[in-house]
Amino acid sequence: MKLTHKSHLLFHTVRYLTLKQIVYRARAMVRRRWWLIRKQKAAQGCDCQVRDFGILYEGVRDSSPNDLRGVLATAVQRAIDTSQGRFSFLNQVVQYENGFKWHDSQVSQLWRYHLHYFDYVEDLIIWSSNENSEKAWLTFKALSSSWISDNAFLKGDGWHPYTVSLRIVNWLNGFGYWRTYFDEEPVFREVFLSSLYGQARFLAANLEHDVRGNHLLKNIKALLWSGTAFFGKEPLEWCHKAVRLLEQELAEQVLSDGGHFERAPGYHGVVLKDCLEMGLWLKRNGRPVSAWLDAAVLRMLRYLKTILPPDGQLPLLKDTAWDTGPVPLDLLSSGALYLNRPEFKLTEDFGLFPWLLFGHGGRKEFQDLGLSMEPKESKPLVDSGFFVLRDNKRKDYLIFDAGKPCPEYLPAHAHADMFSYELMVGGQRVVVDSGIYEYTSGKWRDFFRSTKAHNSVEIDGKNQSEIWGSFRVARRARPGPVYYRASENHVVIDARHNGYRRQGIQALHRRVLCWEKGRFWLVFDEIYGKGHIRAKSFVHLHPSLCFNPTSTQMFHIHGVLESPMKIQRFGVEENEIIKGREKSEIQGWYSEEFGKKVPNEVLSLEKEGQLPFGFGYVLYPDEDIEIQFSQMGNRLYDFRLIMPDRTVSIHIQPGKVTYLS
Repeated sequence: MKLTHKSHLLFHTVRYLTLKQIVYRARAMVRRRWWLIRKQKAAQGCDCQVRDFGILYEGVRDSSPNDLRGVLATAVQRAIDTSQGRFSFLNQVVQYENGFKWHDSQVSQLWRYHLHYFDYVEDLIIWSSNENSEKAWLTFKALSSSWISDNAFLKGDGWHPYTVSLRIVNWLNGFGYWRTYFDEEPVFREVFLSSLYGQARFLAANLEHDVRGNHLLKNIKALLWSGTAFFGKEPLEWCHKAVRLLEQELAEQVLSDGGHFERAPGYHGVVLKDCLEMGLWLKRNGRPVSAWLDAAVLRMLRYLKTILPPDGQLPLLKDTAWDTGPVPLDLLSSGALYLNRPEFKLTEDFGLFPWLLFGHGGRKEFQDLGLSMEPKESKPLVDSGFFVLRDNKRKDYLIFDAGKPCPEYLPAHAHADMFSYELMVGGQRVVVDSGIYEYTSGKWRDFFRSTKAHNSVEIDGKNQSEIWGSFRVARRARPGPVYYRASENHVVIDARHNGYRRQGIQALHRRVLCWEKGRFWLVFDEIYGKGHIRAKSFVHLHPSLCFNPTSTQMFHIHGVLESPMKIQRFGVEENEIIKGREKSEIQGWYSEEFGKKVPNEVLSLEKEGQLPFGFGYVLYPDEDIEIQFSQMGNRLYDFRLIMPDRTVSIHIQPGKVTYLS
């Protein structure tokens, strides 16, 4: 990357940041440099007094339910692996034979972060409650002792405020569970609590006001745990500060429609989990839970229920991966218990997360709650910019993204994916988002964030938003007003964005999505403005499916579908089916979990010419539909979809879509 180009990207990234962010980022950089020069030692607490605080994982006090044996066995095996120095994060397994390598340069930074998080404490607690309490305790003691010894100076990943935040919560959860063991070893207890107090003191002075978003909420959660667990004036100040900041952040980060403002479903789940746990932590430690916290939890639960596909897995939009967050149905079940609202009980299964939080008592309450019979409706989520279309009887589902890529000042998890969508037919994923493979800067991070990795339109080989680095976005697409109309049998969405115009291409992208229940999904892309451009529209299939071209215009979709589907193109000059390409230009890869990618088929539809022009495709079940498409004049388009029993006419003109059936 040329310096001038990088300077351009940096300028157009930094200009979105707030002055407070810039000041805090500069301060953090100076501090870290100063700590390295001075070889600054970590702060320690002295004579730390710990309250008899209520633990978060009440379920571990109960005997394990039979229907969780498989899940618990997996957790126990992970704990055994941990006790033997074997760690698996991001689908990468590393074995440490002689001690723990907290600063291992042979793994990615994100992998090291996971090592420093101590999230494996949950597995050790499960192992302790089910099989081997002594061994689990000794493993926790060895790991925490090693960490304290090898991280005595303020340097490395262990002293990033985010890793500190997760570790504080995990260590306090471990202390609460193994408190008897700690009391039997007063020397280690003093060393451990001294380090823990010092980490909380460090965090209180280094909150991530430069990053904000879900990182700052993790900081707040750790301050809440520390401020509740320790006696004293300073911890009390931590607690008050945490509650004050939490109110401010939730007011901004939880949108009116309940979505998290970073607009990545995976991070919505992470933030919802943190909010549920913070509410429970306050309740179990005799602290008041403000109405604004429960109101935020309620909105987030309703949002999650709205966007959740029929298979119970999150849509893989933006930085969402299935292996890094809580199980969505477990979150909803926990929310049903936390708020005593059966509307969030979508399954009779009582998963691991609600069992850990509520135990057998919660399980009994859960069984007494009636299963939600409330039908999920098609719904526009205007604030977050997602539009969900459902046919519950057929198990058809589509989620369409017409929202801004990210908060202005927080581009970390944004993709160049405006107007992308995911489609399920008969409960089977058909058109998919490519997902996310890794966070490490490089070709794979660039691909999975790019426009061509999504079901949208690329113009002149550019991304609609200038994604770069691991977590940065320079000039970004801005959505225009979105027109949404729903009737009993069909939905019309009309949206546009200016991402390419902001990069010097005199073209705007408009996408019209029309859905007739049980019959078809029409995707029409209009490119208008000035000049001669080349546009490519991409359709990414689930890896279990494949395209079978039967003519220049028609493709059959085969695989594990209850009934075959077809996709028919219109207004297109060239098309190409791509799968698992790595050379020249990466295309045709799908990732549900970090570190795992598989090839999938992608249909690339290309149109080149003088603006304006329109092109697109229709997806429909295996029936006969004749599609007639014509451009009647300047930005005037006409469709006739002729089916055996009826005809649908769609007329598209500037600012208006007319749907006649």
